Amino acid sequence: MLKPYISKRRKTSHTSSKAPEDSGIKRICTQKWTSPPLQALSLELKSHASDIVWSEGRLFVALLTGEIGVINTNVEGGLTMAILYNVSTIPRGLSISGSCCRFVSLNGCCYKVDLSSSTNFTQFSVGTVNAVVTWQDNLILGCNQLHLTQNGTLLRTFGNPSHAVSAMVVVGDTLFAAYDYNQYSSSNNSILGYSLPEGAPVAAGLTTSLTSYTCLRHAPPWVYGLTLEGHVTRFGAEPPYRPDKNFRERVAISPGYRYQFGVAGGRFVCGDDRGGLVVLSLEGRGERRTVAVTDSPLVNVTLRDKSWVVACSWDGRLFMLDIDNPKIN
Repeated sequence: MLKPYISKRRKTSHTSSKAPEDSGIKRICTQKWTSPPLQALSLELKSHASDIVWSEGRLFVALLTGEIGVINTNVEGGLTMAILYNVSTIPRGLSISGSCCRFVSLNGCCYKVDLSSSTNFTQFSVGTVNAVVTWQDNLILGCNQLHLTQNGTLLRTFGNPSHAVSAMVVVGDTLFAAYDYNQYSSSNNSILGYSLPEGAPVAAGLTTSLTSYTCLRHAPPWVYGLTLEGHVTRFGAEPPYRPDKNFRERVAISPGYRYQFGVAGGRFVCGDDRGGLVVLSLEGRGERRTVAVTDSPLVNVTLRDKSWVVACSWDGRLFMLDIDNPKIN
């Protein structure tokens, strides 16, 4: 069983370099998706995805094999992936803005690439990275501490050095960071809030869970979190940042896997350990249902809107479907 990765502290450094000679962005047409398919579509990938990102109607995927690709359709209406870039290790923290692609590899190298050119390339290193978010086009890297970077320069290091960062989310000018805690921890500060760009602590006691979080997502007025044991919690995204102690949900997930979930349109959607999508209504009467999709754990889920879901299974299959009208063959 795959165990969660906890980073080890390293000396921080940063360098710049040009892209390797065998690296280069391929000039590939990226399709803009305007509506979900009439029936569920699937695509065999080389591995499961470390990140799935929607950007301006385009769908990008980062794989554990080091490839970054864009999802299009072929002439038969099925899914296909065109490879845009390839690195020698796992990419994570993928973000797309126009033709600018940013990501961080597991070994700590940070990349900024112009998708329309193979010449614009920036790389620097801060050590092993567990989580990445973007704030005002600046990367924030979660290691044993938090690193705020800009255009290949390390601007500031802050945070709690006692535990490794496991997940992060940015809400306005506030960064919420989840730390790896275990059952023997004496503190309930497994999620802390920091002001940006100063990095000053602004919130603590956001959860009573002593379990490490695998994912944080913002859906006003809350920040939702999923622990490695499948507990779903939430706290206020604005001051006074209070946890909602009456909100208790749980998803059956495989221990040790780093699940990612989606929140949109008043719904929480997460994959489970049996290959289903658990759909929780966050409004009204609290609907809960499961959409059967495959037979492998769905570890990475993202929402285009409240019903349009893209999910990747542990065995490397990508699914695109409307959960209100799945039509799975």
